[in-house]
Formats: sequence, structure tokens, C-alpha cells
Amino acid sequence: MDDQRKAYMDKLDAQIQQWRAELERLEAEANKAQADAKLEYQQRVRELSGKVAEAEAKYNNMREAQSDAWQSLKDGMEQAVDDLKSAFSDARNKMTSS
Repeated sequence: MDDQRKAYMDKLDAQIQQWRAELERLEAEANKAQADAKLEYQQRVRELSGKVAEAEAKYNNMREAQSDAWQSLKDGMEQAVDDLKSAFSDARNKMTSS
């Protein structure tokens, strides 16, 4: 694996770990919420968890990909990262404003 690819993969790994930690924090908040908001918050956490799992699967595919396929997988991964950043931001905003 070349240095640029390794650096990118290390950055993704750190981002995924950060998302996992954020999920745990949001799940704790959801569990403390009032009954009416609790179900909505838990649903948001489940959706985020599914998206993080998808990102992890893409990450694992990238890690194992041959160098010629790696670039095309990188494009899809970057879209997944953008989507997750937006989803986490939306969840944080909705959970803290309620």
C-alpha cells in the first residue's frame, strides 16, 4: 500500500472510531430522554449505526482492493463520509433542540 493510500485509510479509520464514540454518546442521550422523544432518538441512533456499518464495509472493501480499483472505491467512500457527517449533524441538532 502506498503512503498516500495508507494515510487516507488511517484517516478513515480514525473517523469511523470517532463516529462509533459519537453513536455511544447519542445513544446515552436517547436513553435519558423523555418517553415521547426517546423512541425518535433511538430510531435516529439506529439509522446512524446502520450508516456507520455501511461506511465500515466500504472501508474494509477499500483496504482490501487492488490499487487500480481503489480510486473508484475512494469516490464512493467520500460520498458516504459526507452523508454521515450531515446525518450526525442533523441528529445532534434535533436531539439537543428537543
